[in-house]
Amino acid sequence: HMEAKKGRWGFFLDPTYMKLKTSGEGTRYISGPLGRRSAELFVDGDVSMEQWAVDFGGFYELAKTPVGQDKDKMMYLDLLVGGRYWYLSGDIDVGFVLDANGHQVARSISESGSKQWIDPFIGLRTRFQLTKDLVMVFRGDIGGFSVGSQFAWNVSGYLGYSVSEMVSLWAGYRALGVNYQSGSGNDKFVYDVTIQGPAIGVGFRF
Repeated sequence: HMEAKKGRWGFFLDPTYMKLKTSGEGTRYISGPLGRRSAELFVDGDVSMEQWAVDFGGFYELAKTPVGQDKDKMMYLDLLVGGRYWYLSGDIDVGFVLDANGHQVARSISESGSKQWIDPFIGLRTRFQLTKDLVMVFRGDIGGFSVGSQFAWNVSGYLGYSVSEMVSLWAGYRALGVNYQSGSGNDKFVYDVTIQGPAIGVGFRF
């Protein structure tokens, strides 16, 4: 995550890269009518996908409010407006072996493809300066609006600790959901997923 700010205005860039892969195999036995014929079907498959989700946009500080009597405790509220660029690239390799009464027939399928689109989004970010060195940040946004995907959402919460004036340590959790559909029939593509998990990081301030 990278951002720059001057006064109440700022901009940000947040690229996320993921590579997912799974594989499996299995055997199924097939019997014909009255059990007169039988066959054994063996399937072996590999699926892999690479994905980029790049957030970009600007923010405006709507409010800056003291919390209590301590001058180090502040609450900030930012309005976020931007876009999220999605890029998906996938590969699938599946092999079939059919063994019927000692006679084997083998087939294989290999396919690959990619999709890309941009989702506009709008959201809010709240920052709580708990102490001079401790800060808590929450962010939420919604987007898509059928411009890119049908609907997309993003929520996150992080706790940061300043080790020095320039370096901070961060830990938190993020969840990102998207429902994208295009095409129809045999060309229909659906990507309806929720990606979530814990995150840790190091921040640098200049």
